[in-house]
Amino acid sequence: MPTLTGPPITLSSIQTEFSAGSLLYAGVAAGLGTILGGSNINPDVSMLDFIGLSSYTPQVRVNATSGSGTWTVPTGCTQIWVMVVGGGAGGGGAQAGTGFAGENGGYSANAGGGGGAGAVATLSAFAVTPGQSVSYTVGAGGFGNSCNLAGDNGGTTTASYSGGGSISAAGGVGGSPGILGSGFIGSTTNRGNGGASGNGNAGGPGSNNEWGVDSRAGGGGGGDSGVGGSGKTDYPGAGGAGTSVTLTGLVDTGPYGEGGQGGMDSRINGPDSAAGYGKGGAGGGRLRLWNASVLCGFGGDGGSGRVFIYG
Repeated sequence: MPTLTGPPITLSSIQTEFSAGSLLYAGVAAGLGTILGGSNINPDVSMLDFIGLSSYTPQVRVNATSGSGTWTVPTGCTQIWVMVVGGGAGGGGAQAGTGFAGENGGYSANAGGGGGAGAVATLSAFAVTPGQSVSYTVGAGGFGNSCNLAGDNGGTTTASYSGGGSISAAGGVGGSPGILGSGFIGSTTNRGNGGASGNGNAGGPGSNNEWGVDSRAGGGGGGDSGVGGSGKTDYPGAGGAGTSVTLTGLVDTGPYGEGGQGGMDSRINGPDSAAGYGKGGAGGGRLRLWNASVLCGFGGDGGSGRVFIYG
């Protein structure tokens, strides 16, 4: 059995690894000296490399919120954890009325519905082979649109492994615009309905006028974990609930994929949702005016999707 010359090896410089029932010991190469028999150890090469193995530390490999890309699986990586979030949809614009107060929607612009959330999907401990690759595309958030127009849908997010297998998350559906009134205050009119989420949770309906009641709010967009709320007389429909994600390597657990809030009285433009991955934009609001110059608001933009890979 060969002996090893040089300074002593401390426990902190020894790594142990179990492989197929065998215990392998590998010392840190730097400073180990010379193995008798004429073989010198390069201090710039680890002992794991010397015996044919490579050291490997799992870490975040991809954290993308826009565009497309490709990641190549490095030596030593045999499994990955993946999350994909679809783009949130834009909120619907309000519908402008015409005429005097109480006539043909002239009392106000009817509020738009909130945008639907992007779907959320994950993979845990997915087996991969070094040298293979993962190609991904992040779905963009949909734009909130102007008066009388529905919000744009969010984009689909995908990740595909070259060795076989893929995962995707659909974008949300744009919120509907407010619907023009057809008579005095309270005549039958729906405010805009919220858009559905990428995984199919429905958006909430806008508030429905009853005779003599000035109904004001749009429905909330569907969320990844719940349907959107209904618009009420004085309150917009809440966006559907998102999903909190627990995944190896993921620090910010969400929630992801929240639906956008419906449009509401006296809030002209719906706020954007850039701070929430896959979140739907809010519906456009309205402003009461007692003349023909009725203002209507734009829907808010949906939040971008996301691709996260750890391994």
